[in-house]
Amino acid sequence: MTLQQLTYFVAIQQYGGFIAAAEELYISQSSLSKSIMALEKELQVKLFLRNSRTTRLSGSGEQLLPYALEITKNYNRILDICENVSSQKEHQITLGGIPVLHTYKVMDAILRFERKHSTYQTDVIETTTREVFKGLSDYTLDLGIVLLKLPLEKEPEDLMIIPLLEDDEVVVGSADNPIMRSDKIRLEDLRDQIFIQNNKDADFAKYFTNEIKTVHPQAVVHLTGISSEAMNRYIIAKQWVSLSMKKIADNLFETEIETASVENGMKLSLCVVLNKKKPSKKGMMLSKFLRVYFSK
Repeated sequence: MTLQQLTYFVAIQQYGGFIAAAEELYISQSSLSKSIMALEKELQVKLFLRNSRTTRLSGSGEQLLPYALEITKNYNRILDICENVSSQKEHQITLGGIPVLHTYKVMDAILRFERKHSTYQTDVIETTTREVFKGLSDYTLDLGIVLLKLPLEKEPEDLMIIPLLEDDEVVVGSADNPIMRSDKIRLEDLRDQIFIQNNKDADFAKYFTNEIKTVHPQAVVHLTGISSEAMNRYIIAKQWVSLSMKKIADNLFETEIETASVENGMKLSLCVVLNKKKPSKKGMMLSKFLRVYFSK
């Protein structure tokens, strides 16, 4: 017994005969008749009583009908559910980004995008730069957003990088730390300082640690995955310093902490990243919106 046979059985009863059912099902009457004959043979009962004018259910057919209706009804429900899931998936954009999207107003831009394109929803996954690149390469992400130092030393062959905005490097320190009395600091002036750098994203942290070690090879650098609140406490209590980007520092650090720009400091760009070989159409759609949004 197959689902198709039960669907045909229900259709014959619903439309009043083999000819009408065959027309509604877009199959030949002979194919319909063969399917029902095969079902009757398997069940070893006659399902329909037919004459030259009418077709009606036999006693066995009447007993089978409620079960067949329930089965075909549930099948159609499954089809509807799968269609809805498929439709939602077609309009769901998966974005992987490092955990600074609120800082750079990316979430505001995404909300604007969803208001403009009401059938689309964006699933934002906060992760590391490395995982963003991996997700784009294996097609589990539609697009990524990361901070990069441009131009890259080695451009990824399979990724397309589109800068959105640029941010400036700053020194973060306690207001009581004498080094923070200046609005602009040279890295060379930080030779006696102890650094604390967030290492949740190793690739992002490497920009700062490489810079510190280039200028001060013997510098003490504490790499940590602690929260920004805990970093605040270390910076204030121990008078350590940290290198960061201005927008991140302005958003994360407390009022007792000062920031100063780095003379000839590094610039990082907030970038959209797409798969170059086979870019997601949904990802490209959101990417185009973000480029326009951040160009204003």
